[in-house]
Amino acid sequence: MIGGILVKVAFVFAVLSVAGYIRHHLKATDRSLLVGRLFFHGTVVMIAASAATLLYLILTHQFQYSYVWSYSSRALSTPLLISTFYAGQEGSFLLWALFTAVIGIFLLRHSSRVGYEAQVMSVFMGIELLLLVLLLVKNPFLYVWESFAEVGPGFIPADGRGLNPLLQNYWMVIHPQVLFSGFAAMAVPYSYAMAALLKRDYDHWYKAAMPWIAFGVFVLGLGIMMGGYWAWDPVENSSLVPWLFCVALIHTVLSQRRSGAFARTNLVLGLLCFVLVVYSTFLTRSGVLGDTSVHSFAEPGMAAYWLLIAMLIITVTAPVVLFVRRWKEIPRRPAKHSIYSREFALFLGASTLVFIAIFVIVGTSSPIITELLEGKKSAVDISYYATTVVPLGIALGLLMGLGQLLWWTRSERSALVRALLVPAGVALLSVPVMLYAGSSDPLLIVFVFAAAFALVVNLMTGWTIVKGNPKMAGGAVAHIGMAIMFLGFVSSSRFGGTETVSLPAGTPTPVLGYTLTYLGQRPTDDGKFKFDVRVEKDGHAITLSPIMFNSEYMQNVMRNPDIANLNDRDFYLAPLGLEETAASGGAPAREMLVAEASIKPFINLVWAGLIILLVGVAVTIVRRAGDVKVRGIRAGALRAGSSGDPDAEFVHEGSTDMRRDPEQSDSRSGEKKEETR
Repeated sequence: MIGGILVKVAFVFAVLSVAGYIRHHLKATDRSLLVGRLFFHGTVVMIAASAATLLYLILTHQFQYSYVWSYSSRALSTPLLISTFYAGQEGSFLLWALFTAVIGIFLLRHSSRVGYEAQVMSVFMGIELLLLVLLLVKNPFLYVWESFAEVGPGFIPADGRGLNPLLQNYWMVIHPQVLFSGFAAMAVPYSYAMAALLKRDYDHWYKAAMPWIAFGVFVLGLGIMMGGYWAWDPVENSSLVPWLFCVALIHTVLSQRRSGAFARTNLVLGLLCFVLVVYSTFLTRSGVLGDTSVHSFAEPGMAAYWLLIAMLIITVTAPVVLFVRRWKEIPRRPAKHSIYSREFALFLGASTLVFIAIFVIVGTSSPIITELLEGKKSAVDISYYATTVVPLGIALGLLMGLGQLLWWTRSERSALVRALLVPAGVALLSVPVMLYAGSSDPLLIVFVFAAAFALVVNLMTGWTIVKGNPKMAGGAVAHIGMAIMFLGFVSSSRFGGTETVSLPAGTPTPVLGYTLTYLGQRPTDDGKFKFDVRVEKDGHAITLSPIMFNSEYMQNVMRNPDIANLNDRDFYLAPLGLEETAASGGAPAREMLVAEASIKPFINLVWAGLIILLVGVAVTIVRRAGDVKVRGIRAGALRAGSSGDPDAEFVHEGSTDMRRDPEQSDSRSGEKKEETR
């Protein structure tokens, strides 16, 4: 089939592109660079053509293809039909390869401008090559008779098996695409870190990579949160971990820009951004979490299992070998700052993020760990995450505020105490609020105080920066969003409620401060049933219609909740079963809906905080992309060992001192105080 041929051609082109770029790295010639570029673009075209072919086969119901039959059907709407493209192993690998190719188009231009093309693109195309190997084995273009021995050649099923009901959600049209874009973007910091090791340039690579690091944080963070309210599902967690490492990298990069420290740390973090994406893919696609996660592929096949292990080994081994060879020459500059400095706060903040990621990845990997140690898979209880993450969240909140009040290198303790008075005093007001709301958990009260402290400090400093130069406000805005999200997590989880209730038809029933009345059931056009429930409070009423149906696909009863998005809370109603009341006193038996109702107060704070956080990251992307352009980075400017000053090659023409970073200057006084200190 043409789709399979296109994948094979893309594989050959990728091999030739990698070879051309490696040749150019070893001995720069115009011909080798042309080969690398030419076959890179050829790879992009072949991957795009194969993806378009698969989409065409799905939309035109070509059920003679095993993948199309396995995940689509004529009954699906067009948006859900499109989502079947990446509902299975093969399609999701193709989607990942496609987004990697698209990002590569922009990366080629960027890396060429900063003198890193051969090194960055050889690594990046090596990653694309690994994805194509996965596609060669997990081929989405096999015929049904090639997948199922009992079916004769030429057989065309009348209809497809259909899409898993758990995936029949319109968020499926957007969420996986954004998530895989984030996975593809995480390959860029990895490629730049590898390129730094190849070029022996340890003091400049991160400057060129910084816009991409922020882009990865933006896209992967958006994809993670699109998954819905966080429930610590293992597959959700496995996407969170590389995101946390990438956020930590942003903070340690700021310190290296300032003092030249953390050269080794930043290389390791840059590499781990993608290594942990590969590990995430292994957890999701290998089937090892099939018994512990609703999102995991339970039966991927042994070929995919071992290929993902091989991909993980390769992405780990290659940088380790380079690290061993380069270790002694990587600069190790001693820290010259006090504990009362912004550098130290950034270090502590990055360390906190890394520790959170470690605890999450250990909990997520618990089925693998327990199987190795005890011979059986066992997932950790959700309380594990609260126990480990909440104390670290307190530290993170305090550091998000404290770091904005500190000067670079050193701060006077007396000045710091004075700067703390107002934000700490305002944040202390959260304590009586929590007590009044009925919370007596000391850990939770301190967590809210830390979030409030971070919010107040960053609002104050952010406003000062915006008045001076809005382009420098990305960090403060992102911290504001994170603090608001923290408050949303607490309010929605601690002050919410859940209750299981039986609702006889026509009988008003008090539930969680609302009055619920079951109105009856009605069929839908697709064979499902809606159960209408009127929800009333303070003279206002809405009708929720959760769905329940028998799924032939799952061989089980499926239940879809309905949600009322109110101004200050979300009200969830999930059907559990349908019963009949007993007839008594001459009254006939009545239908009764058993349902679970739950409230999440101020859940909108989570989504508002997310939007603000992403706005802050977007500002940082624009700012750092401008840095690369404005500071005149050109081919050859990033040569290793060119100067003892890590920023010397980035001096802008006509400027007397570009070594300070305005965005990192003391936010209380804008840019000017940095010059006078």
